[in-house]
Amino acid sequence: VGAENIFVRTLVSKTRVREQEAILLSYKLYFAGVDVAQLTNNTRLPEFKGFLKQELEMGEIQTELEHYNGRNYQVATIYRTLLFPQRSGDIVIDAAQFEVLLRVQNRAQVRSIFDDFFGSYTTVTKPLAAPSTTIHVAELPAGKPAGFSGGVGQFSINSQLSDTDLQANEAVTLTLTIQGAGNMKLLKT
Repeated sequence: VGAENIFVRTLVSKTRVREQEAILLSYKLYFAGVDVAQLTNNTRLPEFKGFLKQELEMGEIQTELEHYNGRNYQVATIYRTLLFPQRSGDIVIDAAQFEVLLRVQNRAQVRSIFDDFFGSYTTVTKPLAAPSTTIHVAELPAGKPAGFSGGVGQFSINSQLSDTDLQANEAVTLTLTIQGAGNMKLLKT
């Protein structure tokens, strides 16, 4: 099974960002003309040095059809994560290693009509490498506030009281809700 029939691509939403700006990284498995039985647990992801990582839930892996480099492939997203660069400069995301099990039809001599009709298959292990990629990270603009904790994005805060009609010495709950888009993990209490 050749590299043109099955491979993994490293896809990032952006390659030029500012510090703390979110990047979506995906590893996608492309295959054509091969029968992929399953992805094994023998996976080695990079350490993502220089990034704060937030893994995204994948659910069940689904395949879809995609046209790439003049050929149609079945494509499955096998890993996704959000990355937040923690420093400026060029940060390299190292290569990732994956392993798949392929069902390959045996080319042995047909012994009966059932072998000819149903075929005979062997399971083969195929290691795959997703290439490394470089992210170019610019510094945050100058003039950040003294209490800046690293939160970058658009945020809003809302407050709500559990009750507004109270007697003396009666407890009340104040709920603060922060919503928005950005690296909320870095917001501090």
